[in-house]
Amino acid sequence: MASSPFSMLSTNFSSLFPEYNQQQNKLLYVSNESGSSQLWIVNPDSSSRKQLTDFAHNTGEIRDPTWSADGRYILFSLYDNGSTRLYFYDFKVEQSQQIKLPFSHAVKPKFSADSQHILVSDGDYLYRYDLTAKSFGKAVEVPAQYGVETQTGDILFTNSRHAIWIKHHDTGVEEMLVNDIKLARSYAWLLVAKNAYHEGRIYYYKERLGDYRISYYDLASKQHHDLIALPERAYSRSSGLTYIPNERWLVYTAYLSPEIEIKRLPAAYLPK
Repeated sequence: MASSPFSMLSTNFSSLFPEYNQQQNKLLYVSNESGSSQLWIVNPDSSSRKQLTDFAHNTGEIRDPTWSADGRYILFSLYDNGSTRLYFYDFKVEQSQQIKLPFSHAVKPKFSADSQHILVSDGDYLYRYDLTAKSFGKAVEVPAQYGVETQTGDILFTNSRHAIWIKHHDTGVEEMLVNDIKLARSYAWLLVAKNAYHEGRIYYYKERLGDYRISYYDLASKQHHDLIALPERAYSRSSGLTYIPNERWLVYTAYLSPEIEIKRLPAAYLPK
């Protein structure tokens, strides 16, 4: 297992919630560099940092930003006084716009595969909306707190820390995909599609009896593998994982008191 991750984006400010988009070839993250919580993007080599949003200092804290697959939009939550407001940033007009949902707390929203809809949970069920807040009903029928849609239209989702489920796009059948997983959070996992190096993996934060690790589940072999063991406060279990295919880097948020920085696991530590 890897023991010395590399700093990818190290500043004198907190940087968290990294997510990479291949169409833009940019890493999205949240930083307080300007004095308040704002969206930023940066090249994978840490060059050309750019601030996207300019919310007032008393507006709230940005959480869970995520790209649309086509790279045009960034979806994010603005957390303030116990409630969340959902927004999307449109690169075409370089502005943010609120999506007014009928519930006060939107849990870990994600774009659907077509980049025109979102999957978002109210804490009980996973719903599908478009960017005008038009509802398309439940994305899955069973309770779910977080879901990701693949390019084929399957939906992988979780409603606990102990299993990952799948809804098949062709049959609508919902069944357990991984039933022996120990997630640190119900949404603390990342699906990486089949590529030249593997047949598809789910990377995840694992927490069990005080043991903290980043691991992965191989969708072909149906086996779990540990990548790195870390102290409890060495990584943020709620601030996301992302993967940069061209470099084969696994990127996560690490604590470095008092700041929070983004680190990477390079290709040498990711089994072929």
